[in-house]
Formats: sequence, structure tokens, C-alpha cells
Amino acid sequence: MSDPTTIESPRSETRVHVIGAGPVGLIMTALLQSMEGFSIRLYEKRPTYTRTRMVKLSPYLTADSISAYCADEIDGDNVAAIFEPGELEQTLKFRRSINPKLFTLLRELSQGFCRLNDIEKGLSALISEGGKSPVERIEGAVTVEQAMAML
Repeated sequence: MSDPTTIESPRSETRVHVIGAGPVGLIMTALLQSMEGFSIRLYEKRPTYTRTRMVKLSPYLTADSISAYCADEIDGDNVAAIFEPGELEQTLKFRRSINPKLFTLLRELSQGFCRLNDIEKGLSALISEGGKSPVERIEGAVTVEQAMAML
């Protein structure tokens, strides 16, 4: 059995469809793009990022140590109760393997409140720079039928 912290590239290119280019879809796309063996299609119905609502990303998203995980004011006490130290170490090992530009961007965005569209623009620009796997961006709404057909 392989080590669960090891990211192994698929033998053939795996097609991944990411529906929605909000913060979560963009982060998933950026993570997958930084690994080999994927062909990613990113679907976005909005032509521009216009959401100005202020959000705050939790600092534990960029935690680089177990103590940083536990520093979260809401979940800090629960981290030790839920996760074994070995599990957290595996997560930290994975985080150290992601694109350093993505990690730096997430760290910058988690320093305080920021506009939602700044998160989207920053991640979108990072994806546009390219990576190990190609990303095809498709503008337009995806219907339920279209999404089911992709499965």
C-alpha cells in the first residue's frame, strides 16, 4: 500500500471538470493544475469578478505546523481531540508540496479581511500563468443535464 501523503501522477491524463470559478473552484483548479496528469475544464458563468463582499480566510488554511493549526481561536482545542499528530503531519507534508505561489497567495489573503473578488482575481491570475496540467476555461452556465453528462 502506498503512503497516503504521496501524490502519484495518474498513468494517463485524467479529465476533471470544475463547475464554478468562485474561490473554492479556483483553489481546486490551482491545486490540480500544479500536479501532472490532469486535464482540467473550469466552467464560469460570470465574465468578470465583481463580488466586493469582504471575507476573512481562516489562518489555519495556511498552517505550516501543528501549533499553527491549534492557534485557531474557534477550532484550536478541537484539533488535538480529533486528529492524531501523524494525521496532521501528513496534511502538512501535502501542503509543503503544493505550488509555492499558491501557498504564498493564500497566506497573503488570510492576513485579514479582503474582497471576495480579490481572492478570485488572484487565483485566476495564478491559473493563467500555467502549470503542470492544462486548464481550459469555459464561460457560460452549465445546466444540470450538462453536468450529469460529464459524469
